[in-house]
Amino acid sequence: MENLKAMLAKDAMVSTLKTANERSTMSDINDILLDYNIHHVPVVGESGELKGMISKHDIDLLKLNTGKFGQESLYAKQKRILDTQLARDVMTTKMVTVSPDSPIMEVVEIFQKNRVHALPVIDNGNLVGIITPYDLIRIAYT
Repeated sequence: MENLKAMLAKDAMVSTLKTANERSTMSDINDILLDYNIHHVPVVGESGELKGMISKHDIDLLKLNTGKFGQESLYAKQKRILDTQLARDVMTTKMVTVSPDSPIMEVVEIFQKNRVHALPVIDNGNLVGIITPYDLIRIAYT
């Protein structure tokens, strides 16, 4: 294992990403999260530029705020909400990002300071990867 402090974001990032676009439904994004066992789906534009981020937590909040019990089945109401809400209406747009050449220690500091759970990696304006604390743990112990 090389010296972790000398590593760069590109050494830890995951570059095979599952993404959505701004018109993706929350149902589609929920399916991606479940099918690939991930917690964050970047929302990208046609050119690959990062537009926003949807987290599992965002979807859980949508499901939680479905209204009063008893009006219609909770599952049906949750499904209707997820089918009609679009990524552009739910995504977080103010994100902290890093470049592929950002030092890992800078990445760690950003996680600690901002209390975020995913950092998009941007190169020339386009999304090229994502880093989560799980990625840092993975590289530290492999």
